Amino acid sequence: MDEEHERGLCGRRQAAAQRHAHPQRSDWPSAQTALACAAPAYAPARLAPIGQRGLLSGWMRVTVGLAVLFLVALGVLAALAIPAYRGYVVRTRIAEALQHTGAVRAAMVEHARRTGVCPRNDEGGFGTPESYAGPRIAALHIGTLENEHCAVAVQLRHVHPHVDGSTLLLEAVFHPRGTFWRCHGGTLPARYLPPDCRSVSTHP
Repeated sequence: MDEEHERGLCGRRQAAAQRHAHPQRSDWPSAQTALACAAPAYAPARLAPIGQRGLLSGWMRVTVGLAVLFLVALGVLAALAIPAYRGYVVRTRIAEALQHTGAVRAAMVEHARRTGVCPRNDEGGFGTPESYAGPRIAALHIGTLENEHCAVAVQLRHVHPHVDGSTLLLEAVFHPRGTFWRCHGGTLPARYLPPDCRSVSTHP
């Protein structure tokens, strides 16, 4: 009712204005009068309720908190994964170096069975330690241990700065069923020993 009453007042005011402006056409309905009275009143923009704004800011805090936790977890995983991967790479390269000693170890076994003594560098056709250098090997030191077992000390290079220059000792153990090679740590840190060196012995 209030809205219809307001429209009536608006119409009468607009009609009076038209008659005053155009007295000769006082009976002509004004389109402007109809449009002006029919147009809805302007409503100013309404702000979000305070409770809703608080809900949005709370959601933003939750999102930021989850992002921070994700970054922290990612950093922890990286701190654990990088050293583990580095150790794996070092052990793989050391295993590669051991594979390149197979021919020398076979020649050592054949020499010991034929002569009854262990070979040495620069004797019996064996070269100097540096003559056996390779991609992962700086030198092979061939000789006899205090227990009179034949052995070869593998000096490493191009493996890792923490490992380069370290030695890995391979000891020949003669047995009626064959010759086995026991792998010792030498000066190499135990955490970098390849799997074969963590067992009792290795085959040539």
